[in-house]
Amino acid sequence: MGDDRKPDYDAKYEMAPQSEGDIEKGEVKIADGHGGSDEKKPASEDNEWGGLNKAELLEVADTPFWNWTRNILLVLFWVGWVAMLVAAIVIVVKVPRCPEVEWWEKSVFYRVVPQSFKDSNGDGYGDLQGLTKKLDYVQGIGAEVLVLSSIYQQSLQGQDLGQEIVNFTNVDKRLGTLKDFDDFMTSAEEKDLKVILEFVPNHSSKDHPWFLASRNSTGNFSDYYVWKECGDGTNPPNEWLNKFGDSAWTYDAVRKQCYYHYLKAEQPDLNYDNTNVQMAIEDALKFWFDRKVDGFIFSDVDYIFESSDVATALGNRRRRQATGSTDAPAAATTTPAAAADATVSAAATVPAAASATTNMAMKPSSEPEPSSEPEPSNEPEPTGSSQYKCVGDACPGMQAKLHDLLVRWREVFRQNTYLGKYRLLVTETERFPNDAVLQFGNDSREADLVINLGFAKSIEANPTVDSIQGAVAKWLKGKEDGGFEKRWNTWTLGDESMSRIASRAGEKFARSLNFILLTLPGTPITYYGEELGALDLAVGGVDASRGPMYWANFTNGNFTASNATAWLDLPTDSNYSVEVQDADMKSSLSVFKQLASFHGEPSMTAGEYHLMHSSGTVYAYLRQFPDWPGYLVVNNFGSSSTKIDFEVKLGETVFTHGVFKLSSSGIMPEKTKLALTDITVDAFTSILVEIKK
Repeated sequence: MGDDRKPDYDAKYEMAPQSEGDIEKGEVKIADGHGGSDEKKPASEDNEWGGLNKAELLEVADTPFWNWTRNILLVLFWVGWVAMLVAAIVIVVKVPRCPEVEWWEKSVFYRVVPQSFKDSNGDGYGDLQGLTKKLDYVQGIGAEVLVLSSIYQQSLQGQDLGQEIVNFTNVDKRLGTLKDFDDFMTSAEEKDLKVILEFVPNHSSKDHPWFLASRNSTGNFSDYYVWKECGDGTNPPNEWLNKFGDSAWTYDAVRKQCYYHYLKAEQPDLNYDNTNVQMAIEDALKFWFDRKVDGFIFSDVDYIFESSDVATALGNRRRRQATGSTDAPAAATTTPAAAADATVSAAATVPAAASATTNMAMKPSSEPEPSSEPEPSNEPEPTGSSQYKCVGDACPGMQAKLHDLLVRWREVFRQNTYLGKYRLLVTETERFPNDAVLQFGNDSREADLVINLGFAKSIEANPTVDSIQGAVAKWLKGKEDGGFEKRWNTWTLGDESMSRIASRAGEKFARSLNFILLTLPGTPITYYGEELGALDLAVGGVDASRGPMYWANFTNGNFTASNATAWLDLPTDSNYSVEVQDADMKSSLSVFKQLASFHGEPSMTAGEYHLMHSSGTVYAYLRQFPDWPGYLVVNNFGSSSTKIDFEVKLGETVFTHGVFKLSSSGIMPEKTKLALTDITVDAFTSILVEIKK
């Protein structure tokens, strides 16, 4: 609808034609709207609220007041601009610079067994939906990277969780579906959590379709595993032992040959001398990269390659049979490592780049001819279950093959890395430090991180300063000797392959060991439940350290439905539950959270490590990044309190006092300012002291 008054309004107030002269004189012609003559009136008379005209503005602008105002504002503008420039320069020059570190170098890693974390459907097994619901907890304890132990589809007959894989590109049915995994990844991404998968490359289940085809000598699958003639099974190819001290060979009645397995007979080793195997594994990695995982931890890499010279060991056996001797000659060791030294030592001298190039196009290997016996090594001969723990030059051939494989994997990771999505390659090893650090790669980058399981395994019942500090020193020395000083450290107290730290070392040491884990230089990788001081289950065996997470003092610990049966027993002591410890500021969980927050400080993330004391029952060190507050970590492993005197020097400044920040007991002293020359630490306790100007 329109307004019928509008025509009258427009006519009444219609502007009459104006001349420049009229405007300059400040006069405006106004039509009367009734056909009358135009009347000239001063603009000010007609519009008392009108603004100043041009002439008036120029007149006012030229007054002293406005001249001074304008000049003062101009001066203030330039003074402010210069002040901001100077302030920016001062900030850049004077304010301490932050360390330049990657996300995997500054983060706390949290490793879980998904089947034991949280059950969402009441079947007694933890699953991906349950894990998704508990991502806030993972964030809450200070972790930024979540590591999932083997999630791949398992054999229905399998007894070793995560190890008897029948499909590398699907999740285990007890965990859920691929859609559940995709939903989990979406939730993790929304919370800025990185997700790393454990990958088990060494073996599969004997129920895997690859093995079923291989035992029938079907096409390319025929050599997917390591097969050798062994008569009717009573005459193994050699005396190699598996990890448990039994024969590493098992007879298969279908193929009428023996297959090799370093672990259980249900877990046959894949033959990585076959490029088809390598390509199949690479395809599996790409499959998970397409589902947005941030990287992989490759477990059991020490066992991937055996000596290709099985025939040498077999020849030694035949010679002994011919001579009637029952004793194996010293050189005819039962280990793949020693056999490798005889035939492939030359491979170690091949430049890494050339070796990798050759390996990219290698053909499946055939059985070599028997060679002469190798020269005895000066290194202690590994035997039995330690057969892969070769040191120095004891297994150059196998190490050369492993490096070639890591180069191939690195290329797959590189091809799947893009802006904002770096794919992390991590290896897990039990080798001695001098050999383990080689997995970083000499001439080309191989592993981003090498998980040092040797540190975890050095911690036994009632650990001592010598054992712990000695393990730290050996790793750092191994890196230095190998030229890898700038590569990042990792530290872990254990995983599902070993007893929990509170059971292995003793509950009274668990908190101090967590203190060390989160304050040593490098990336800490903690195993779920360690933040609570959880203990092994009474069941023993491989499942002892895989107990379900105890969430609350409720039936079944709120891990699964109250009317369900958990796949493993839960703890019976509610003091190990998240609910109880979350409410106690002195609990193991509360202390862990505070430690994790300190791990983000520049000096803890990337500061230098200075050993301050290592004798008796006290292990102390200083962490300090240039121009940032340093942190003194003092650990007392003794059964009584101890006093110690420190002289702390940062740059040219000697510090006599520090500020008490945290104790493993959760107890804070009344006075937090401490004299560094007179620090008292209670029995089985660790403390954190800040040192700053």
